[in-house]
Amino acid sequence: MTFDSQKCELKGSQSELHSIGYRNRTDKTWIQPDGLSYLVYYERYMRERRSHIRLLEIGVRDGASLKTWNEYFSDSSFVGIDIDPSCNRLTEYQNIEVIVQDAKNPQLVEALRSGAQFDYIIDDGSHLYSDIVRCLELYFPLLKPDGTFIIEDLGTVDRMAPGTISNLLGLIYGRLRNIRVDMYHDTLILSRLLPHESAAATSSN
Repeated sequence: MTFDSQKCELKGSQSELHSIGYRNRTDKTWIQPDGLSYLVYYERYMRERRSHIRLLEIGVRDGASLKTWNEYFSDSSFVGIDIDPSCNRLTEYQNIEVIVQDAKNPQLVEALRSGAQFDYIIDDGSHLYSDIVRCLELYFPLLKPDGTFIIEDLGTVDRMAPGTISNLLGLIYGRLRNIRVDMYHDTLILSRLLPHESAAATSSN
């Protein structure tokens, strides 16, 4: 998916995040059938915590989304991972680090583990099912106890083998605890719940 000004313009939008994304020409501003965009939806999870955060994004491409996060969050740091050397072009931003490596490299994960945990992790990488599962296994432990893990563009996953989403959801519910799972079109949002939130969710079921 690439940025398209006509298909990404949200007229009359009250979403600051969408407006910033549109200005930076990120494809996360594509308008969906419900009249919203991914960024409008993401803002519901991000607007209460907009400073001093750490965000990791797998898949950098032209850097448009990293620039969007940098403008939306204040006093924060961002890490992007991509296998394409041409993605390492955001050198003018001191708080953005682009790592040119395979995100599935265990040594890279260990190096990131030595730093602070992340508030947000976004998988916008290869969109291959095996890579999604592996990155979830590797990176979910790097998420803060109240952090958010986003898996984008499931609609492009191997286009899609029957049962792929249900298999992924089964894996998530089978291996992860104390989470809330939301889905927006073809994107999964996994929110880690603090102990009191998890207890409240359990008692309400």
